[in-house]
Amino acid sequence: MDEGINMSSCEGEQEFWDELLAFIGQRHVIPVVGPELLNIVESGRTIPLYQAVAERLLKNYSFSAATGEKADSFPADDLSSAKTAYLRPRNELNDAVCFLAQKGKRVQDLYRPINTVIEELIISILAEQKEEVLVPLRQLASISHFDLFVTTTFDDLLVKAIDLERFDGRAETAQIEFAPMLPVNKRTDLPESQSRPEGYTAVFYLFGKASPLSTYAIHDEDILEFVYNYFVNDPKVENLQTRDVNVPRRFLSEIRGRDLLLIGCNFADWLSRFFLRISTPGRLMADRDKREFMVGKASLAERSLTVFLERFSQNTRIYPCSARDFVLRLSKRWQDHVKARPPGKKAAPILVKPSGAALSKGIFISYAHEDLEAAKKLFDGLKKIGGDVIWFDKSTLQPGDKWEAEIKEAITHCRLFLPLISENTEMRPRGVFRQEWFWASKCSEGIAERYIIPIIIDSNYEGKPDKYKKMPDRFKEFHLSHAPTGEMSKELSDLLLLEIGSIKEERKP
Repeated sequence: MDEGINMSSCEGEQEFWDELLAFIGQRHVIPVVGPELLNIVESGRTIPLYQAVAERLLKNYSFSAATGEKADSFPADDLSSAKTAYLRPRNELNDAVCFLAQKGKRVQDLYRPINTVIEELIISILAEQKEEVLVPLRQLASISHFDLFVTTTFDDLLVKAIDLERFDGRAETAQIEFAPMLPVNKRTDLPESQSRPEGYTAVFYLFGKASPLSTYAIHDEDILEFVYNYFVNDPKVENLQTRDVNVPRRFLSEIRGRDLLLIGCNFADWLSRFFLRISTPGRLMADRDKREFMVGKASLAERSLTVFLERFSQNTRIYPCSARDFVLRLSKRWQDHVKARPPGKKAAPILVKPSGAALSKGIFISYAHEDLEAAKKLFDGLKKIGGDVIWFDKSTLQPGDKWEAEIKEAITHCRLFLPLISENTEMRPRGVFRQEWFWASKCSEGIAERYIIPIIIDSNYEGKPDKYKKMPDRFKEFHLSHAPTGEMSKELSDLLLLEIGSIKEERKP
């Protein structure tokens, strides 16, 4: 199989990269990270982390382990007297658990010792092999356009890598777990998109996070149970069971709404197909916008899967190389991609931050940074008709700056709040503008006069607001105006002229 081939559409390697980088640039891709990225040195051998977990687990019960394809043909009857467990590649932990079960160990008693083994291994990794083991994860974390991650493993190495790369080692990355019987005190979900702070980053444990409890997947039947619970808890699926409210619906909604980059997940054929289907709103073979990018030699080795994708899922792109090599290439290509992008025009700072009485009666323009030029054009148009604009040059804002108080003050005291809505804001689940929208929505509840005037700035807007699904519900209660690329329509200009006139009357002593 040639590297870089898109098996589902016979497009070349460059097309794969061009498409992937473009969607990452729109902050529309969620990486789904699997065990193929995790290799450690154990007894002088470089082996997968979960092979090391399986071997140590067996050793703790006085058994030995052998790995290789021989495990596929090892007679099941011989397990009763065998002292060695044969572990299949990419199935090592499942096979170790099944072996111990054949030896009379209760599977429900293995979660605690497996958690102990993974804790010991991670302590050893961080002390001795941190740089080597965490490099691919840190390369992935260095791409700031990834804000949400999914891990299919139960260790927390991805979280540690993100914290090291983005937050100087501080524990800032949100961790969201799911398990069919997860304790109530561990149940979390993403906050609403408009209330996520700039720089918010979260990791979702698709099959649970290691703990002494049986709340993570250690064998194939566990994985089946997780998938089943995701399915039966879908509100669209009728079933007779009591629905479990601990499913993180907001995160699952993000997974279903964004493109996915699956890196070294090592899913079985059936699970790859099922995961793709439940993470897609419509049928795989339908004409859809959502894409999946699948990477990893092991997970794509089965010819039946690639044939299935080729025939029924032409939006699934395949890149069959090792996960670690891919992440190295992705990191380099992303850096080159960012450097190659033509620098945007640096808009002259138009920063008007009056205080006290002067702050009230102003006009606040809220926009995504991709819409800066349209916002500037609207600003110029407002000046021409006598509008007094409060403007924040957001290119200077950085996570950690003390900007929240200033923006909140301006929103609280402004007379008109103009949110610019576009295809760009639809592609951005987070950002300063979403917090502005959230605060303005709250403020509007106690204001009698016209306060929020939502403005669609897309030139192809056809009067159908339903396409802007991530617009706050509060905005939908107001009449939507139109300013293509920031150029005010006559209707909007007349409306704003009336409001500006009212503002001037209100300012008279």
